[in-house]
Amino acid sequence: MKIKKVLILSGISVVSVFLAANVIGANIALKAFSKLKLKKDYAWNEVPCEKKYNEDTEIGRKRAARNEENFNFMKEKSTIISTQSHDNLKLNALFACHENPTNKYVIAMHGYRDDPSVISTQASHFFDYGWNVLIPGQRGHGWSEGDCIDMGSSACHDVITWAKLIHSIDGNARIVIFGVSMGAATVTMATGLDDLPDYVVACIEDCGYTSIWDQVCYRSRIEYHIPPFPLVYATSIMSKIRHGYSFTEYSPLEAVKKSKTPTLFIHGSQDTYVPTYMCQELYDAAVCPKDIIHIAGAEHAEASFVDEDTYWTAVDQFLSKYIEDGL
Repeated sequence: MKIKKVLILSGISVVSVFLAANVIGANIALKAFSKLKLKKDYAWNEVPCEKKYNEDTEIGRKRAARNEENFNFMKEKSTIISTQSHDNLKLNALFACHENPTNKYVIAMHGYRDDPSVISTQASHFFDYGWNVLIPGQRGHGWSEGDCIDMGSSACHDVITWAKLIHSIDGNARIVIFGVSMGAATVTMATGLDDLPDYVVACIEDCGYTSIWDQVCYRSRIEYHIPPFPLVYATSIMSKIRHGYSFTEYSPLEAVKKSKTPTLFIHGSQDTYVPTYMCQELYDAAVCPKDIIHIAGAEHAEASFVDEDTYWTAVDQFLSKYIEDGL
């Protein structure tokens, strides 16, 4: 009888330690995953993020130099514009408009732990071809308000908020939503929302993931060699408690199954951060008018730098179907 009691108490102790370890681990993981050590309310012309490019590679050096050059260019052409999100956060963006009026607009959403500078090369390309360009600072990344990075689950509503603001300025606006990495997931999720305005005429997603859950599970296995159970499950629950969203809620994959917005899916063939197969899964599930292109040899978020001609030709051909004069 004493042995049985000891075994029961031992079992309870092991379970308690296991649960406590996972709660602690989930809190640490969630903090690392969703928080940034950034100076809040930084000036619009500062580059706040600690993330650096891998300048050991030719593409990394090219990307860093091009983004620095193009960010300076976009700052010269832009003014600051602000709006309020559906959940009462102040959102800020760079807004570059041409002196000669045009009704073509692009909303360009940057990725995870990035800032507007990181998407400035793609944004400047659109601007050079006559588009007005709005580059938001994503919520939770230091410039716009927000205490956590939500991987697009709330930020997708911000895309609609920005689109409506543009339309209030120009009632004839035709808007394309464009994003890279987490920004791609953000704009893709926006296409599945019921209140997406019909003047948002196309979406271009570059190396986005199928869902937050899929991406976190994939990274935990590849980067940390940790199986999804139990830590990712616990972190998802903790995220719901702390920040109001779990990893299994609304996703890009769910969005494309009901989206009517024409979408171009782009991915690098050598992407191991957001694996290339996720792009194919999104494309296969999409019920909207769609096209897909894989850029040979490109790693994560490098497609437009590895093969610019192929990348922008595909974008032009796609947009020409839905916007007069295309790119």
